[in-house]
Amino acid sequence: LAQASQQIMGKMASSGDTWIEISFSQELYLERISGDLERMWTAFPEELVLGSSPRIVYDEDQMTEAAMAAMEFDGSLNGLYEAFNIGRSFSIAFGEDYFWVEDDA
Repeated sequence: LAQASQQIMGKMASSGDTWIEISFSQELYLERISGDLERMWTAFPEELVLGSSPRIVYDEDQMTEAAMAAMEFDGSLNGLYEAFNIGRSFSIAFGEDYFWVEDDA
């Protein structure tokens, strides 16, 4: 998300724009990403213990929900890159489904 933001700002700077007009489809992807991030935040366990005996108390359903939200976030992020017409040079890794995307755009 940070990389996408930097690319959007770089695109604006190179064209001399000081503000950006967001289309309806771009707004939808931004809203989807916000929802995905909120789902991930609420799904991760609240009981984290740091220190010499660290532990995480979690529920398997919570972790499944967090993983599903993360995969949906990745899809939403792909859509954002497409909607703003910027290239993506990485992807989130999920086990055997890991892939690397090199976009020359």
